[in-house]
Amino acid sequence: MGQLNGGYMFKVSLNHCRRLINPSCQILQTMGKFFKFEITVGMNGRIWINAATADDIIKIHDVITKSELVKTDDELISLVQTCYTKSVSS
Repeated sequence: MGQLNGGYMFKVSLNHCRRLINPSCQILQTMGKFFKFEITVGMNGRIWINAATADDIIKIHDVITKSELVKTDDELISLVQTCYTKSVSS
């Protein structure tokens, strides 16, 4: 993949990484409707994200970490919309 410049790297559970990599996972697709970002998901539990602003990076990080507890698509959409609305209103 090459060198990852800028952005932010953090750790999540291995199960969450597997979930994010799964093609049927709605988390990244839903976030893509609200945020423009780059992401790299490693099978070692590390995730790297980058976005246009530091505020967007923080919001995307929050969605990814909180989405581990989300069970339904409706809860996921609500979570992303809440973080996006906070980002826009700031």
